[in-house]
Amino acid sequence: MLDHGPQFGIVSESHEDPFSLKGDSGAGVFDEEGRICGFVLGGTRGEAVGLEGHEHLGLVFASYITPFSVIKERVESVTGRTVVIDIMNLQPLKEGGTTIFRSRRSGITTADSAMW
Repeated sequence: MLDHGPQFGIVSESHEDPFSLKGDSGAGVFDEEGRICGFVLGGTRGEAVGLEGHEHLGLVFASYITPFSVIKERVESVTGRTVVIDIMNLQPLKEGGTTIFRSRRSGITTADSAMW
């Protein structure tokens, strides 16, 4: 069996503001300073569920996150290459009239440009 490394769960009691929704798998997860810390592996698809062993929480919305470090280490071990993350400077896009959107749920930044 393939070991996918540690996963982290994020739970929310609110149906109005769950951490992730159906279709968010693979989305980047960023910390407060905009640094990538993981990727959404999956979740409860916007449906409240009871978590076995955590019944005291009641029905919750769950999202599962794979830490970036786990993915980076796996890619490096398989390819034999070093993963280097280069962060794009969005300022020239803003100055060119591209609207930059920042998701309130997960900090994901996207742009409404044909370049994307």
